[in-house]
Amino acid sequence: MFVLKKIALTSSIIVTAFSFSACGFHLRGSTHATAMSYKTLSIIGDSKSNLPNQLADVMRGQVIQITPPAPAQVTAEIGDVVHTKAVSSKNAAGRAIEYRLSTFATMQAYDANKKQLIAPVRLSISRTLSAGDGYDTGLDLEESRLYNDIDIELANQMQYRLRAIKLNGAQ
Repeated sequence: MFVLKKIALTSSIIVTAFSFSACGFHLRGSTHATAMSYKTLSIIGDSKSNLPNQLADVMRGQVIQITPPAPAQVTAEIGDVVHTKAVSSKNAAGRAIEYRLSTFATMQAYDANKKQLIAPVRLSISRTLSAGDGYDTGLDLEESRLYNDIDIELANQMQYRLRAIKLNGAQ
């Protein structure tokens, strides 16, 4: 009886595996359709900003990252990263209870011959930070974490743009 159950389980696993392969199922990144058309990337950005590091983390494993001034097939340049904080709403006593946190960054990309691949584009993301009455002690920590999350999301947006680059004659 145990042997029959084991054979039935094994055969059901095999049938499931074959059905996945028959329908065109592939693990993400296992096809050449999602492969990058270039192999090396250089990221240039302000050393005071966290955004170039976040972009490097997001791109890790997809391309070989080259540190400037060594030549790379594609160079991504991040500039003008600005964080802003504005009062969004106040309570009846006139105290701020909600802030609008925004980050603006510019990005462009070019190849080794300085031919522009991505025209300079300004990206922005905004989030709301609620600051209830009497909760000022953790507000700075929450604000820094929210800015970090915004930087990660901006890095993801930059990654999508960099993945769309198609170089002719890329090895």
